[in-house]
Amino acid sequence: MAGVLLGTVHLLSSSPLIALAYILPHGIPEIAALLLACSIPVATWMTIRPVVENELPVVAFQRIDQMVASQQFQNHLKMIVNLLLIAGIIEAHLTLRVVAMFSSS
Repeated sequence: MAGVLLGTVHLLSSSPLIALAYILPHGIPEIAALLLACSIPVATWMTIRPVVENELPVVAFQRIDQMVASQQFQNHLKMIVNLLLIAGIIEAHLTLRVVAMFSSS
């Protein structure tokens, strides 16, 4: 929310290129992490849906436990953390350099 607000203010007060320079460099890995994180509940529902419709809830919880313990789920979590770490490093160290490069032009 804060990023959208700051981006809107910069877009209205300065050039659109500078506003994009503030948002875009770290926004790409951040949005990728967000989309990957949003896919986890969908995958969970797709895993337990057949069981919920036909069997006991205990079996559904067993499926969720199996899914959380799976290597694929662990890899997704690692990818989300790594993408957010990359976005944070880019935001902390490169964003101001990119903005300075575009604002001096």
